[in-house]
Amino acid sequence: DVDSGTPKPPKSRTKMSSVPPTYGVANEVFLYEPKSGETGETSWKVSAGPMGMSASAKSGDITWTPTEGQSGKHSVQITGKSG
Repeated sequence: DVDSGTPKPPKSRTKMSSVPPTYGVANEVFLYEPKSGETGETSWKVSAGPMGMSASAKSGDITWTPTEGQSGKHSVQITGKSG
């Protein structure tokens, strides 16, 4: 198993209202759909995380397919911007 760590909440006023998974499995897609308590659309980005982790500009989904060499804990920071 690959431990993705616990994402830090965004530093802006946008707050996450969903709980992210805390681990991934090597060679399997890790998916997290961040949600905010804000009304309207929120754009999300991976501010810090393991190589290959990204956010979809369209949906905001956070995806990553960890490799065998990426096992262990990772610090992840997801930033949200509403409006």
